[in-house]
Amino acid sequence: MEAVNTGLARRDSQPEDFRVNTFWGWHIKQDREAAFRESRRELPWRARKLDPELTSLYLDEDEVKCVTDNFQNYVDAYFAHSDDVKGVSKDISNKLASGLTSTGGLEDLDAEIERFKKFGRAGLTEVALRLHVDV
Repeated sequence: MEAVNTGLARRDSQPEDFRVNTFWGWHIKQDREAAFRESRRELPWRARKLDPELTSLYLDEDEVKCVTDNFQNYVDAYFAHSDDVKGVSKDISNKLASGLTSTGGLEDLDAEIERFKKFGRAGLTEVALRLHVDV
């Protein structure tokens, strides 16, 4: 938002209704584990294809290296319709799923609502949810 606000400040006139959107993965299901399986499977397409700059927001240095070193395994798992990424623990993938998407059971809805409120306070005005299969 800092970069957006810097750009807007350079304009001669301000737009009346400037919107800021994000495309967000939504993996909230009645079955929490099914939601995590689905989210783990979709991970290779998150955070600029699991860019270390972004994965480091949720993982320590060794975990980031593990994800980076195994990116092709994430892609292979996706095309195999699997959430099992060779060389990467489910714990690491779950950390990414929790940080980079809305993933969980119905009991996690309140936390996700708070996340979106935080996004709004930061300046986000719209969210496009990517819904997935109903498992």
